[in-house]
Amino acid sequence: VSSDRPHDKIDIGDGQTIRQENVFANHSLFNANLKENVSVENDQLINEAISKAILEKGPVHINVPFEEPLYDTTDKLEVESLVIPESHPDFIVEDLSVFAQKWNAATKKMILVGVNEPNSISQEVLEWMANDLSVIVLTESTSNLHHQNFIANIDTIITPFTEEDFENFRPEILLTFGGMVVSKRIKAFLRKYKPAEHWHIDTLRAYDTFGALSHHFKAFPQQFFETFLPLTQNIESAYQSEFNQIKALRKEKQEIYLSKIAFSDLKAFEIILPLLPQNSMLQISNSSPIRYIQLLDIHPSISVFCNRGTSGIDGSTSTAVGAAFASNKQTVFITGDISFLYDSNGLWNQY
Repeated sequence: VSSDRPHDKIDIGDGQTIRQENVFANHSLFNANLKENVSVENDQLINEAISKAILEKGPVHINVPFEEPLYDTTDKLEVESLVIPESHPDFIVEDLSVFAQKWNAATKKMILVGVNEPNSISQEVLEWMANDLSVIVLTESTSNLHHQNFIANIDTIITPFTEEDFENFRPEILLTFGGMVVSKRIKAFLRKYKPAEHWHIDTLRAYDTFGALSHHFKAFPQQFFETFLPLTQNIESAYQSEFNQIKALRKEKQEIYLSKIAFSDLKAFEIILPLLPQNSMLQISNSSPIRYIQLLDIHPSISVFCNRGTSGIDGSTSTAVGAAFASNKQTVFITGDISFLYDSNGLWNQY
């Protein structure tokens, strides 16, 4: 939401005026350019912007012009608040038999999970993922998915890989769901050692992040897996066991390394994470903090969120404050010095 000068003050030489309407048009789903006076048209534009943001999960811009004087006050709200109940439209899952045949024939399948809402995938589906020996599941802290057979610290596993290792762990099928992936190394790996098939599950969009996208399933992940799981078969493969052997070795070496290093950013994270309250919400700022947390384990009861994006550090504090205000969970915010300074105004309001 941006404030603006009145329309008749633009381009006439008046002070502090720019052409602000549609200024974010290249990035926003909808642009609501309001009129100076209260009107039904303004209400309709605001409602449309809010609906777009909720249903299409993206940014919208509401530009509000104000005439001087700007400091008048009122004792009551003149606009009725609009409460939009959360809804999840049903998506019809397509015929998956052909994809199930490919899945059942492959001995190396990788499931990579990006940003994901907590408790959005059932325990039955998690067990199916974890117990198929031909499947490895790679998660990040913001994936909010946990199982002892999952690979939760991607970079610690693949950073020392040789060319032979990368080729050996190239998946035949890559299945992705969730939002953006933090790890640069897994993206570099999959772009160089492309899978034969890349399937993505999302109700709205599928990015060709690895240059290998072959199919977009327009469905909620849980809905997709409920349909797909009965069609699959567990097959013999050493894919998961070999990865888990490397995982155990890396874990052992990491513990030795952390026990020896001097106090540092990484050491601070090792100390802080085990002290976080269980069943709390962790808001972590973008840039280096979100990357440090990928290297360490976190209790599965903690929900993890990050204001990811090209300029994510600009709004990390504001996002954390808003999330804490809206949630009943105890909230912890971990930020860096630059991120904190960029968004110190997020602490302006005394909630």
